[in-house]
Amino acid sequence: MIRNTFAALALCCVIVFVVGCGRSNVHKINDLSSINDSQDDCIEPSLTGTDKIVTTQATSDGVVSTTEKSPLDGMDTYVHSTNYNIPVNPIYQEPELPAGCEITTLTALLNYLGYSIDKVSLCDKFLPIDVTCTKTFNEAYIGNPKDGTGFGCYSPVIVKTAQDYLSSVKSQQSAVNISGCDFQQLFMQIEKNRPVIVWTSIGLVNIREYYCWTSPSGEEAHWIENEHCVLLTGFDYNNSTVTVCDPLRGEHQYSMELFEYRFNQLGKQAVIIY
Repeated sequence: MIRNTFAALALCCVIVFVVGCGRSNVHKINDLSSINDSQDDCIEPSLTGTDKIVTTQATSDGVVSTTEKSPLDGMDTYVHSTNYNIPVNPIYQEPELPAGCEITTLTALLNYLGYSIDKVSLCDKFLPIDVTCTKTFNEAYIGNPKDGTGFGCYSPVIVKTAQDYLSSVKSQQSAVNISGCDFQQLFMQIEKNRPVIVWTSIGLVNIREYYCWTSPSGEEAHWIENEHCVLLTGFDYNNSTVTVCDPLRGEHQYSMELFEYRFNQLGKQAVIIY
C-alpha cells in the first residue's frame, strides 16, 4: 500500500511495484513507453563528465593566479598495485532511510574524512528532495528516502549535497564528479586513499531503464530499476574482487568483472571528495 507521506507523488503518477534504490519493495512509475527490454544494454549517461577543481591565489604583486586541476591528472603514467584497501566503517541505510542508499553512502565517506554528520541530519538539511515529479534524478532525490517509497538520485545531486555540507562547515575540500571516467581510474583514487561513491545495482543484479516523466523544462527523467549506491574502498587483482561499504550489506566483496559491468551500465557515475 502507498503510505500517506507519498501521497503527493501518487497523485501525479501512476505506479507499480518494481525494485530500486537499495530496498526490496518500492513504488515506481508505470509509463513504460520507452522501456529497454534488454537488461544487458548499457545506458547512455546524461552527465557532464569529470569536474575540475579551480583554485585562486594572490601573488606578491597582487596578481591573482588561477590553477585548475583534476583528480584524474597523472592517469596516463599511473601504475596500479595488485591490491589496496582503505579501512572505512560502513553505515547502514536501514532502518531510518530504507530508500536512502545514496545519502547513506555519502555519510560514510564524510565520516571517514573526519566530518561529524549523521545520515538523517545530512538528508534533512542538505539533500534536495522532490516528491512532485517536477525534477529529474540529476536535479533532486525523487520521493521520500525515509519510508521506502523513494526512487533515488544520480551523481550530480550527491555532488551538490556534499558541496553544500562542506561549505556549511567551511571546509577546504570539494566534492568532485568524476563520472565518465574509466573503471581503472577509480582504483587510482583508492590508492590515493580517496574512497569513491559509485552507482551500481543491488547485489549486482540485472537492471532496466524506465522512462518516468518529462520535467517542466522539457528534460526527460529516466529511472534505473535496481539502482544502488555504494562506497568503493578497495580492489584485489589477485582475487578479481572489489571491496565496498554497501549500505545494505556492510563491508562486502564483489566480482571485479561484474562490478565494472554494472558501473558502466549505470553511466559510469562516481563521486569523490578531495
